[in-house]
Amino acid sequence: EDKGKNESEKTNIAEILIEKHRNGPTGKIELYFDEKTTTFLNLEKSNVSEFAPSKIKGDLDEF
Repeated sequence: EDKGKNESEKTNIAEILIEKHRNGPTGKIELYFDEKTTTFLNLEKSNVSEFAPSKIKGDLDEF
């Protein structure tokens, strides 16, 4: 059974589930899939910062 057919038709929309995150929230986000460039794009920029790290830990000069 194709699970995508059971939900409402959302063309080129992928639902990403964040089920485990060491130092942050869990939840879900939706991304738009651009078939021409085979990339995923943000639908809502406000939800992206929720899962992004607030700052980089460590010293990058070591590399």
